Amino acid sequence: MNGLEGDCGVGVATQGLRSLTLSPDGKQLYGAAPTSNALDVFTLGTAGEVTETGCLKVDPPPGLCGASKLTAAPTQLAITPDGRNLYAATSSDTGGRIEIFNREPTSGALTSAGCIDDLAPEKHPEGKEEQEEQEHEKQEPAPKDPCTSVPGLEGGDVLAVSGDGSSVYAIGSDSEVTFTRDASTGALTEASCADSEDSRCTSMTALGDVSDAAVSTDGREVYVTARTSDEVIVFESGASVTTSDVPVTTAGLAHVDVACPAGKAGPCVGHIALLRAVADASARTGSRRVVRRLGAGDSAAFRIRPGGRTSVPVHLSAATLRRLRSKRRLRLLAEVLARPGGGGSGDGRAITFRLRG
Repeated sequence: MNGLEGDCGVGVATQGLRSLTLSPDGKQLYGAAPTSNALDVFTLGTAGEVTETGCLKVDPPPGLCGASKLTAAPTQLAITPDGRNLYAATSSDTGGRIEIFNREPTSGALTSAGCIDDLAPEKHPEGKEEQEEQEHEKQEPAPKDPCTSVPGLEGGDVLAVSGDGSSVYAIGSDSEVTFTRDASTGALTEASCADSEDSRCTSMTALGDVSDAAVSTDGREVYVTARTSDEVIVFESGASVTTSDVPVTTAGLAHVDVACPAGKAGPCVGHIALLRAVADASARTGSRRVVRRLGAGDSAAFRIRPGGRTSVPVHLSAATLRRLRSKRRLRLLAEVLARPGGGGSGDGRAITFRLRG
C-alpha cells in the first residue's frame, strides 16, 4: 500500500508512512504519516492482508479520515501493553509534542484524549533598556495552548512504554522526559526530565541523532540508539524526585518527595544531592558558557519499596542557607544518587526552595 498505484493497494493519507506499531491483540496496525499530517489505522486479515480502515488528521477531506484537532505531523508511535492507549510524538522548532489517543479494543478506532508539549524556559530581558521596551509594548494575548506543558520535552524523536504500561519515555537528541501513566485514562504526568541545556532538568550529555528506544522486560533500563555516534546508550530507571516547590526551615531543613517505579525487582536505595548551577564566566565553549554544578545540600539514605514513595528530609549546606536567607527563594536541582544495586538513579528535578515564615 503506497497511496499511488501499481501492484500496491491505494492508501489514503499515507505519504511518509513510518513507525508501524502493532496492537497487542494483533488485529490492527498503526502508522505515522507525517507528510500527510495523518495517523493511519490498518486492519489485518486472517491471511495477513492489510486493509486501511481509518485515519486521523486535521481538516480531513470527505472520505475515510476522521477529524482530529490535535494530530499534526506524527513521526513516532507507541502503544501500551493493554492496548488501551496509543501515543504519537512529533518534533518541531518549538519543541516536542505527544498526543494521547484512546483505543477502542474491538475496532481499533482512535479518539483524541489530550496532548503534552514543551514548556519553554522563561525569557528574561538582558538589560534595563530591553525591560522598559517590553513594558511599553502592547502584548498580544497568546492563543490558548490545548496541551499540558512540561519542561524538557524539546524533542520526541522516539517513544517507549514500559512492559507494565506504568511509564512512558520521550527521548530526543538533547532531552529525555519520563512520564507516569494513568491506566484508566491514559493521561501522562511528568515524573522527571533530563536535558543537555535546560537548567530546570537534570543535566545529560547530548545523544546525537536518536533513532530508537526499548525498555527492558523488568523496567529497569531503557536502551537508546544514536546514529551519529553508532552507540547504544543505557538509561537506568530508578527513583525520581516528584516535588517542585518546598518550604525550608530557618535551620535549613526541607522535605523532598521521592517515588520508586513499580515493577522493580528490589527497593530503591540511595540519597538526594542538592546542586546549584553556576555559570563559569572564565570558561567558554564556542558561544556557550560552561555551567558548573556546586554542592548545595544532601540527605540521609532512603529505602523505598517498588511502587512506593516517601518524603525524604534534606539539609541545605551552610553556604546555601545563607544565600536562601538573603534571597528568600532559591532554585536548586535535587538529584537522586542510587547505591550500587539500589534500583538505579532516576532523573533529578529543579525545585524552588523558599524560606518559611
